Amino acid sequence: LKLLLPWLESRIHEGCEEPATHNALAKIYIDSNNNPERFLRENPYYDSRVVGKYCEKRDPHLACVAYERGQCDQELINVVQTALSETQDPEEVSVTVKAFMTADLPNELIELLEKIVNLQNLLILTAIKADHTRVMEYISRLDNYDAPDIANIAISNELFEEAFAIFKKFDVNTSAVQVLIEHISNLDRAYEFAERCNEPAVWSQLAKAQLQKELVKEAIDSYIKADDPSAYMEVVQAADKSGNWEDLVKFLQMARKKARESYVETELIFALAKTNRLAELEEFINGPNNAHIQQVGDRCYDEKMYEAAKLLYNNVSNFGRLASTLVHLGEYQAAVDGARKANSTRTWKEVCFACVDGQEFRLAQMCGLHIVVHADELEELINYYQVGEIGHLEELHC
Repeated sequence: LKLLLPWLESRIHEGCEEPATHNALAKIYIDSNNNPERFLRENPYYDSRVVGKYCEKRDPHLACVAYERGQCDQELINVVQTALSETQDPEEVSVTVKAFMTADLPNELIELLEKIVNLQNLLILTAIKADHTRVMEYISRLDNYDAPDIANIAISNELFEEAFAIFKKFDVNTSAVQVLIEHISNLDRAYEFAERCNEPAVWSQLAKAQLQKELVKEAIDSYIKADDPSAYMEVVQAADKSGNWEDLVKFLQMARKKARESYVETELIFALAKTNRLAELEEFINGPNNAHIQQVGDRCYDEKMYEAAKLLYNNVSNFGRLASTLVHLGEYQAAVDGARKANSTRTWKEVCFACVDGQEFRLAQMCGLHIVVHADELEELINYYQVGEIGHLEELHC
């Protein structure tokens, strides 16, 4: 059509009144934005229905101009309905509704309002901007609005209770509890809400928030209710710091059912040791597991939990460390047996000296026999028998 523009304009200057020619020229002016509104208002020859239809998707305002000029009432109503259904401006809705009522078009007005899906949105948004006191009433009374969008706008305007009410009303419970946690900052209400809706995702969000506030017992309870072991490293660190070992056992037992992670099983063994649940610990390590038992044994030994360490070292046949552990427990005969299995000079010396300290000289002598065969160890052995206010040199002579 643009290629035809000079020819069309010359035809019109020659006095052509054919509608098709004027329609074509109107379309060119509309597409090129060459003062189209003036043309549509002043030109008497184009076909209003044809040009108006052409404008509907391109520019609804120009479509209205064309339809108004041709008194195409039904087409004008349709284009208004289409354009208005997408508006976000409450003033435009208000003016249009008044115009339809003034024109006594009740049926067309009903059809228009049915198409305005954003009408309730607009009402609530207007209240958010103009009158906060009415927002709660609207969100409670109305049901046909875009809940997540309106709630997020409420949050951005610091209307947190209103946002919570929206999410709660439409059962967007994870977002609802998030508002209680992050914006209203009330974990007690968040707990009550989690109990009421009892959804795993809600319990998980609450648990995370409780853990951040160092409410370890409460967080573990919530994670268990959520059946969610995903934060196991953070939970272990927090429980270790706070000493919530009984609660940690429950959490790790839940976590182990979900996945046989080596870290989870290792920490479960240590937690069982910390709670002195040695029968459960022994049953656990004797069954199939992926735990680092030697590592847990060392941790127990360092924390003087020798009964647990004994079970663990025995399980992995670390007889050197087992002998050291048995010495601390005063089980000297068993320590000698462990040293015999370890068969290292360092272990023999450790057990020998412990037996001397415990005045178990017969057992010390058994150990000493494995030491004296190493000449460079003899001086230290003799010196140890002489230490203290009362030496035991005579026992060495025996």
